[in-house]
Parts: sequence; structure tokens; C-alpha cells
Amino acid sequence: VEKAAYLKGLVEGSDLGFSEKQQKVMDTILDLLLELAETVDDLDADMDDVVETVNDIAEELEDMQEDIDDISDVVELMSDELDDVEDDLDLLFDEEDDEDEEDDDDLLDTLYDVECPNCHEIISVDESILTGGDFVCPNCGEKLEFEIASTDEDEEEEDPDESND
Repeated sequence: VEKAAYLKGLVEGSDLGFSEKQQKVMDTILDLLLELAETVDDLDADMDDVVETVNDIAEELEDMQEDIDDISDVVELMSDELDDVEDDLDLLFDEEDDEDEEDDDDLLDTLYDVECPNCHEIISVDESILTGGDFVCPNCGEKLEFEIASTDEDEEEEDPDESND
């Protein structure tokens, strides 16, 4: 801009012997040159602002990328820990399921339904209560007594040689 203004002043201050029409053309060219120089200066200032903004954005993106990497590392670590916990839980529940199945099998093998002769409530009792001889009905309080008689099947299991004779 300064050089274009200097050139305009130089041409106006010197007597180059231009005709009126030539001087008018020269003044228009110098005005256009000055206007173009001002536009280039404005564009240059705008470009500096754009470059500064792009650099700020690039720095922010780098910071965000570092944050994302940190978060990714934490997520990966937590995922590994979750896998370990799941493995531990699988082991724990597999062992408990096996024990529960065995316990369930034992309970199913040893529970008997008994009808109270007083209130006619069906009561589930295990073998230890039956072999104890008596207990109190939880519904009516009546004392129930049991006698366990062995069956033919029980006798065969106890002495298989006697059944072969």
C-alpha cells in the first residue's frame, strides 16, 4: 500500500508531459493499483488470522487425541479387569452350580412327603427326621411319630447273597 501511494504521489508531482486523457488513464491505473494493494493487505491480515486459528485448532486436536488415548488406555485396562472378574465369577458359579446340583440331588433323594393325620397338611421331611422317630407338625402342633419298616427291596440291598440261595 505504501509503495502504491508513493508511486501515485510521484506521478502526480512530476511533469511527465501526459495529455489530459493520458493523465486520466494514469490516475485510474494508480487508483486501481492502490486499491489492489489495500485488498492484498486486508487478505494478508485475514490469512494471518486463519493460520493462527488453524494452529489453535491443531493444538486442541492434539490435546484431544492425548485425552482419547488416555481414555482408551483406561477402557482397555478396565476391560481386562472386567474379563478377569468375569473369569473369576465363572469359576465361582461353576463350582457353586456343581455343589448346588449335588446338594439338590441329595435333597431330592432324601425328602419325603408325610400327611399329618390331624390337620391333613402335607409336610416334606428328610430321612433324619423320619429316623428320629417323632416330630411336631409345624401347621397344627400335633406330635407325629414314625416307624420305619424295611421293605423287601431294602433287605435285598443289605444282603444280596441271601436272595440268591
